[in-house]
Amino acid sequence: MERRKGQRYSSQLRRQAVDRMNACGNIVGLARELRVSRRALYQWRDRTDRPIPRREVRELILRKQIVKLKRC
Repeated sequence: MERRKGQRYSSQLRRQAVDRMNACGNIVGLARELRVSRRALYQWRDRTDRPIPRREVRELILRKQIVKLKRC
């Protein structure tokens, strides 16, 4: 089933996508897999009410640094 522009995704799908995004190093690949835009994933993440634990924040920063270093 194909989604049309403007259709809404369920809150459950959004939560699962954000959880996977936090654990994933390849956001572009995740967006392709879920067939949503990368921008939508970041917006969903920013809108979540659940605060990210300190450990996860540190882990996310380190993952981003690793990805950046691999690109060099």
